[in-house]
Amino acid sequence: MTKLTRKLFVSIMTLVLTVMALGTSTFAWFSMNTQANATDMVVTAKSNATYLFIGSATATDGASASTFQVPTLASVQSGALVTTTLAKTDLTLAANNDRYPAFFNEKANAIHIQDANGTGTSNGTDPEGSDTLANGDKYTEIGSEKWYTASNKLSSAAIGQTVNVKEITDAELNKYTVKYTAYLTLSPDSENYAAGNYVKLTFSIANNGDTAYDASVQAVVEIEDTYYKLDSTNTTAYHPLTAAITNAALTEVNIYVYVNGRSTNVNSDYVNEIANNPAHTLTGKVGIQFDLTFEDDGTGN
Repeated sequence: MTKLTRKLFVSIMTLVLTVMALGTSTFAWFSMNTQANATDMVVTAKSNATYLFIGSATATDGASASTFQVPTLASVQSGALVTTTLAKTDLTLAANNDRYPAFFNEKANAIHIQDANGTGTSNGTDPEGSDTLANGDKYTEIGSEKWYTASNKLSSAAIGQTVNVKEITDAELNKYTVKYTAYLTLSPDSENYAAGNYVKLTFSIANNGDTAYDASVQAVVEIEDTYYKLDSTNTTAYHPLTAAITNAALTEVNIYVYVNGRSTNVNSDYVNEIANNPAHTLTGKVGIQFDLTFEDDGTGN
């Protein structure tokens, strides 16, 4: 076989959120809620190439699903699966999958986020990706490829009067995202897909049944310790492989599903019933397609 390609497709993720009122003057980010209740989340990975196989971790402790067994290379190749439902690999929380909202800084640099209670003071010139800050505004710094959460004093918006910005530690991440892990390999008679070639990531989102999708439902994909934030605006990314995808090893891909707290509809007035405005549910079916390609942007560069 001289050319292996093309598509590995991950779908469908369904994220349904419900919220509760707190009754305080400062609102939890995205909405006036204590936690976001995520239900009916399913990720199915598909490949349209019979030589590109996919495996999933399996829980080793039953219903609690807090420890997982990575599949072996032999099991993935002998299974020859081109479609599989991925296991959630961070379920050390309760089975109801409650998660807090979060935001991911994909920049290579730290960013400054508006925070009335922050310890930093802007000089009017802030790093790329930061909030728009005036000279003297307070901020909290969030590191490169780090997650954070916050509160907002406005019930009608996700941002505007942000306070209590908090960087999320790795140990806390399972309170804010739901993680899925896929393991990719090739059939034993396939040629390697060499380092220096690209994996193209393409994001899509669709309605959840009769419920219109909300653009706040997003994903971060981790491959070879590099992170890509994908949403309905930033739908594609190209990852240059530093190591080949081969028939002699498994390549791990992690997918973090979350609700972006800076999105328009993640606020108390939208998700809770206010006056004559009905309560809304934040939901969506997310698809992530993986293409193996020799180009980084379709131009041949």
